[in-house]
Amino acid sequence: MSKVILKPDEIKNLINMIKSEDASNATLAFEIIENCNISKSLNNIFILFKFTGNSMNAFKLNTPKAYQKLIEKDYISGDDHLFTLPKVLTTLLCAKASPESIALYFELHTDYLNKLLESWGYPMGKLQVELKLKM
Repeated sequence: MSKVILKPDEIKNLINMIKSEDASNATLAFEIIENCNISKSLNNIFILFKFTGNSMNAFKLNTPKAYQKLIEKDYISGDDHLFTLPKVLTTLLCAKASPESIALYFELHTDYLNKLLESWGYPMGKLQVELKLKM
């Protein structure tokens, strides 16, 4: 039986499961990641790692195969402080990630920016934040 390739919609669901207060949801999400086709899902797993808010140590412990593949392919170094949003985008572009993966990155990054701006008091009902890649 072939292993599943994690697509952007599945990645968004897994992010929500990992962020859930129910520990069993996070455990199930980590199992799904570890048992997918890691090589073909690597760009999307990389995005997931960034946008869950978990530390590298949490992924090293809970998804060791995926974590090791990201290290082997030079996506991550294992240092949280080097795992920045610009680094994620640059890595995805260098890896020739699919347009769907790039769109997922921009969607999640835009959500992050909207929440950040709202926390700073910006009237988000009157603003629209968009990120686009120049090609």
